[in-house]
Amino acid sequence: MPELPEIAALERFLAEHAVGAVVGRVDVAALSVLKTFDPPITALSGRDVTGVGHWGKHLGMNCDGLWLITHL
Repeated sequence: MPELPEIAALERFLAEHAVGAVVGRVDVAALSVLKTFDPPITALSGRDVTGVGHWGKHLGMNCDGLWLITHL
């Protein structure tokens, strides 16, 4: 997987700079990328970022038990 070094670097960056921060809001640029309805994406607002991780090409941020997952 050639993108693994970039994903690992982004995970380290988020671990250093995002963990401990509070999610202010989440903006969805295109509705086609949203894959959840329950809980709604607005449920992330006001939650603390408590961890980050990656699984293959998926990068995730743990926000007090809710995960925001992106695919690179």
